[in-house]
Amino acid sequence: MRTAIIGTGMQGSRYAAMIASGNVKGMELAAMTRFREQYRQLLKPALDQDTPVFQSADEMFEAVDNGSLKIDAVIITTPHLSHEQIALEAFRRGTACAV
Repeated sequence: MRTAIIGTGMQGSRYAAMIASGNVKGMELAAMTRFREQYRQLLKPALDQDTPVFQSADEMFEAVDNGSLKIDAVIITTPHLSHEQIALEAFRRGTACAV
């Protein structure tokens, strides 16, 4: 399952690292949104695999829309108030969500 992490702060970075390291069977890290420099070491497995990093969820969804990115699911770890809008955008594209 090609999965994108939207919101690559502390929690999102941990999820990205677990997926990129192969610790989640059947899941592949397909993309993530921008991250703070303090999480670079935690994200090393993902960065070493050249996982695409988008500046925002909107930019990532544009890549899905134009066919340059394929995802099956998103994990949303942004601030809670933004979850609904991001989830709706993911659902519009037939993507499963976890928040």
